[in-house]
Amino acid sequence: MAEHVRATETMGSDAGEHGGRLTLSEILAPALSPTVLELNPGILPRAISRITARPARLLRLRSTQASAAGPLMTLAFAKFDPPPSPTLVPAGVSIRRATGEEIFAQGEAVDTVYQLLAGAVRTYRLLGDGRRHVCDFHVPGDVLGLEPGGEYACSAEGMTDVIMLAIPVATLRRLSAHDPLLGQRLLSIASHGLQRSQNHATMLARLGAVERVAAFLIDFAQRFDADDEFDLPMTRQDIADYLGLTIHTVSRTLSHLQDQGLIDARASRRVRLRRQDELLGLCA
Repeated sequence: MAEHVRATETMGSDAGEHGGRLTLSEILAPALSPTVLELNPGILPRAISRITARPARLLRLRSTQASAAGPLMTLAFAKFDPPPSPTLVPAGVSIRRATGEEIFAQGEAVDTVYQLLAGAVRTYRLLGDGRRHVCDFHVPGDVLGLEPGGEYACSAEGMTDVIMLAIPVATLRRLSAHDPLLGQRLLSIASHGLQRSQNHATMLARLGAVERVAAFLIDFAQRFDADDEFDLPMTRQDIADYLGLTIHTVSRTLSHLQDQGLIDARASRRVRLRRQDELLGLCA
């Protein structure tokens, strides 16, 4: 287990009852308090609107059974504006983790929140039968470890060498108590995470294998700010566990897209998108 960074300063008495382990609802309390809402009743609408305002190059997927005029679904891993600031708060400790090294584990007590500064991270859950479900792939700027309860709901490990800002939960709570704007941002991050999870579930339920793989490749190029040709930081098994497919199906689908002249994927991780418009058409 990776050793978590703990607060290096004395925690306030308001964290004492929990022994420093505070829930997401407690951290967000300042942003939701009647006093704050009374002073600025527009806080909640603005905080939530940041999730959907001015999407940058959002890919939209149509449900496979929806009509031509039916609702559109944004990808679970779509890219949003405005881009994240360099750091969430002016506090915490910069830490490094090697490729494959655990950052936190499913079921451990939540004592630290992490903001990814460099590299790529996967979060995943282990099911009761031993199978793995990849929940998300994280890029610089993403915040990991914000949980509604007292335990991490998933495990996290680096797909590459990573640099992160480790922020003790007690410190984050103290700062948000005096900074309503930070509380709003945490609410936006939590709401965005919920939206991504819902869209991911919809994608798994409604899209076929070719649609999932094509959408994943296009969105990866956009979310990681890659060009038409890029190296995937995740393995094909990671992709399979994220898209709800077998590794054989992922490999066959990549070969099929290559045979169609839509991509080049001759190396295990090197991919070139040759005709992005047609790839997008597969997801329509």
